[in-house]
Amino acid sequence: MSIKRQLSSNENLNKIQKTTNLITRFENLSNEIYYEIFDYLDGCSIHKAFSNLNRRFQQLLTSPVYNLKISIEDNSTTSVEYFCTNVILPNKHRIISIHLWNTYSIQHFFQHCSIDLSFFRLRSIILYDINSLQLQAVLASLTFLPSIRAFTCSINDNHSQINDIYHLIFQMPSLKYLSLSIPTDDQVNVLKPCDIVEQPSPIETMIISHKCTIPILTSILRCTPYIKCLTCQMLIESEKELTTDVCLSLPNLAHITIDYCAMRFFKFEALIKQISSSVKVLKLQHFESQHYIDPNRWKQLVSQDMPYLRKFLVCCTVVTNADFRNNHRNAFTHQLTSKLWLAQTWTIELRIANSEMSYLIQKSPVKSADQKMNCANGMKLSITNHRVVERTAYFRLHFAPIIRTIRFSALHISFSKISSYGFTTILKSLPNLQSLEISTLPVQQWSFSNAEDSETLQHIINTNSIKIVRQWMDLDLLHFLIKLCPRMERFEVSWVETSTVENLVRVVLMKHATHIRELHSFECCVLNETDTLVGQVKKLIDTEKLLSDYKISQNGNKLSLQWKSSL
Repeated sequence: MSIKRQLSSNENLNKIQKTTNLITRFENLSNEIYYEIFDYLDGCSIHKAFSNLNRRFQQLLTSPVYNLKISIEDNSTTSVEYFCTNVILPNKHRIISIHLWNTYSIQHFFQHCSIDLSFFRLRSIILYDINSLQLQAVLASLTFLPSIRAFTCSINDNHSQINDIYHLIFQMPSLKYLSLSIPTDDQVNVLKPCDIVEQPSPIETMIISHKCTIPILTSILRCTPYIKCLTCQMLIESEKELTTDVCLSLPNLAHITIDYCAMRFFKFEALIKQISSSVKVLKLQHFESQHYIDPNRWKQLVSQDMPYLRKFLVCCTVVTNADFRNNHRNAFTHQLTSKLWLAQTWTIELRIANSEMSYLIQKSPVKSADQKMNCANGMKLSITNHRVVERTAYFRLHFAPIIRTIRFSALHISFSKISSYGFTTILKSLPNLQSLEISTLPVQQWSFSNAEDSETLQHIINTNSIKIVRQWMDLDLLHFLIKLCPRMERFEVSWVETSTVENLVRVVLMKHATHIRELHSFECCVLNETDTLVGQVKKLIDTEKLLSDYKISQNGNKLSLQWKSSL
């Protein structure tokens, strides 16, 4: 009997060892796993690594179920010729993407390959740094391929044939995504009206990375009536604009992004009225005209011409020179603090860096009470350069009057270098703060031995109304902020090592018992997610009796604690 048991045990041990071998030996992975791995790799690299290993890998590489992705960055004529001869041409029917990343790889590729109907599975093409004449030749063959869904291209030369290039692109029968880049220093000729309106392009996402006038953009949009998402790199005025309104029907256009706009507001307004009837998201990244801050014009435009708008962002940079200070500052501040923005639940963020300010005006759907608390009156200030504050006279002359006038409720600062005086100068200017976010602050270098500095800090501690505090993990900073914000209700810490979470929770909850009695919410974002974190923290709290009635949860790498306030 014992012999049988021993044999049975040996058999089980052998099975375990075999199973372990199956798991640990790379060559014994299933075909499905190999194909998943190959999906992240370039077909030429896969061929180079696996083609001569053994018969199994050879069968894997030649299987009809395996689709090839080609990506070539090599400048070597020999390498590109080898890949064309041994990988691409024999497998044209299995290639789903071709990405050529520089001028040399493009030239060498098309010396040995031509894209024709035998590439019937080809869905994506990227051509970086191609000349316009060669691009036209390539596009002439692509118009016959029914499977291409995405086309990305950057042109490197004079583009006098841009009209022909666009026409060829719009003839691609299944194209859904287009990104076309042309050097921004060049002038783009106005496109002629497209000849293919009767058979419009099916493009749904389009990124136009070149200068555009209104006639160019409207001509392009006439050919793409199914577009859903539009990004335009640079919108400029031209001497000859359209004399009559162009009737555009774009019922699916929901997302518009304009990176840089160098035109007067009334012309931009006229364009938006033509194309924005269905827009839900509008992002305007940079403008040259201060008229873009006028709340009355935006209110009229949004209410009358963008009825479905849910998310809105406009950003403009203002140089704080003498002309601005003497002639524009009061109007700028008045418009930025208009009740019209707040009435629409839009938020304003003013960013200060060096001698410039940039403002962001945003409208986003409010999802929770917490989001309302983050910026109670919709006004946020961000300062990212300590020199702005340390230059006391400059700060008082250019920025302090604006900061005093605008009742900011939220502040974000990020300084690796700043004096204690500079920091308290900022806080003294912001008596209405409710939310404070700090990425980094050199508090360990500060000393409040000076009686005046110490008195100033104590006054800020006694009078501030900061309820929400966010910081990156730094124990010195944490202790300083707990002292600075005794009325905080919510505390968030990011970039926390998993090994330090328990000690962090212990410190915060012990300070809650003595210094921050109104605190009732604590969150930390850990660098390395682990499933045992909730159990570890719960055991700590219960063992040391840090809280009695609380809720603890984990969502991804975020650990959350909530409890009733002690007050």
